[in-house]
Amino acid sequence: MRKVIPPLNLGSIRLDLGFMVLLILVFLLRGLVNNLAVSFA
Repeated sequence: MRKVIPPLNLGSIRLDLGFMVLLILVFLLRGLVNNLAVSFA
């Protein structure tokens, strides 16, 4: 992920955007799977 999305430099802090994007995608997928499971139950 780091090669695709470079880390964001904010002064002395480097935010790893790839990790944050990965977390957001995981949460979105979990919500989607949860909604599908509720609608089929």
